Amino acid sequence: MNNLANLLSTQSKAREAHDWYRKAAEQGNLIAMVNLANLLHKVKAFNDAELWWRRAAEFGNTDAMHNLAVALDKSLHVDEAITWYQRAAEAGHADAMHNLAIRHRYLGQLAEATDWWHRAGHQRAQRANEKPRGLVTRRSSR
Repeated sequence: MNNLANLLSTQSKAREAHDWYRKAAEQGNLIAMVNLANLLHKVKAFNDAELWWRRAAEFGNTDAMHNLAVALDKSLHVDEAITWYQRAAEAGHADAMHNLAIRHRYLGQLAEATDWWHRAGHQRAQRANEKPRGLVTRRSSR
């Protein structure tokens, strides 16, 4: 179902893709949950996107954790965003490490910022004007 939705999505058949992603997500497919959330975000159904990212994040999907954190960050729920960045970063998500480092720097927690910055793979020092990374939107199969 998820793979069919991916195919439909590449053919710009968002409504049909949505239906198949939703069916797969409702049956517990974590990848479909993330893909559905990404599609919902793309069509500006932000609350529904957040719901599906949260479901997948609670089951351990690191892309969902990161995307949920990005959405929360943009809606100014910074403390909860940091929690999800932290969980994704601790699970090895490089974009979440990057964003967590920026958040720590904004909060004046320079030691933590530096640690996460380097753990994200950056060789140079973090600058004050670094930008956070956005949503992970790759369509995964399974």
